[in-house]
This record gives sequence, structure tokens and C-alpha cells, in this order.
Amino acid sequence: MEPDETYDAVICRHLVWTLTKPEQARADWFRVLKPGGKLLVFDGDWTKPTLFGRIASLAVRVIEGFIEHDPYYDGAMSEKHADIMTRLPFSAGLTVEGLKPHVAAAGFADIRFPSHRPITIAQRRNANLRNRLRTLFYRRFVLTASRPDGATAGPHLNRLSGASS
Repeated sequence: MEPDETYDAVICRHLVWTLTKPEQARADWFRVLKPGGKLLVFDGDWTKPTLFGRIASLAVRVIEGFIEHDPYYDGAMSEKHADIMTRLPFSAGLTVEGLKPHVAAAGFADIRFPSHRPITIAQRRNANLRNRLRTLFYRRFVLTASRPDGATAGPHLNRLSGASS
């Protein structure tokens, strides 16, 4: 519902893996960005804990044996969300390698993968031990891309929005 070529940036944090129609979302992001506008995606593969994540998860369970369970954290793979995840396009996991071709197909260029490490360090700075350990659970990533100057919404974008070409 946003006007074409309105925004300098579109920022998605922990959103892409939840999209039921990711092609349409990427087309809309491309459409609303001004030429030269930036797409920033902060997300992760919330389906497969890393090796360190499995160890950290064990440590959190040990900690919670001594202190109360955190009622505000249910984890990405809680039973409540597991059924929903099976019905999402990225139910097998979202990786930066898997996302890149989709972002390119939507018309984005200059696709890069800056380090997530500075974000993780900032998150850990004031967190308690339990939440510092949680930053290890899953592989998280940053993807940046831009709408090329002079690029217009092509026929592939019109088809996604239901308009005729």
C-alpha cells in the first residue's frame, strides 16, 4: 500500500523466515525503494542450532535448574511455533546462501554479507549469562543489497502484485 520509490531503506529484523509469500514481499521492498535504496536483512536459521548453540542450550538448562525459567523467552523452536514453521516457505531453515538468489531475482544488486559479530557483541554487552548464551544458539546473518539506479519494477514484479504486464 506504500507508494513506489518512496524509501531510502527497508530494514527487516528476524522477519524473512516468517514470510508466507516471500516473493511478494521482496517485490514490494524493491518497488518502494528509491533507486539506490538499500535493503538490510538481519535474520538467521532458527531451525538448526549450531554446535555451540547445542552446548549453550544445555548450559541454559543447567542454569535454569538453579534459577527460575525465563517466562519471556520461549525460543524459536518452541512447541507453540513448531507446527507453524512446518507451513512456512523457509521451514527447512533460512540461510544467507539460500536467500541471496531470491534477492537477486527480485532485481537487487550489490548483495553483500557484512559480519553479524558487532551486533552479537553489542547484544552480549549488558545481557545476563543466560541471554549471552542464547546469542550462540543459531546461525544469524546480515544481508545488504541495493536497488540499482534506473531500475524499474519489471514484469516479474507486476505479476506478483496481480497487475497485468
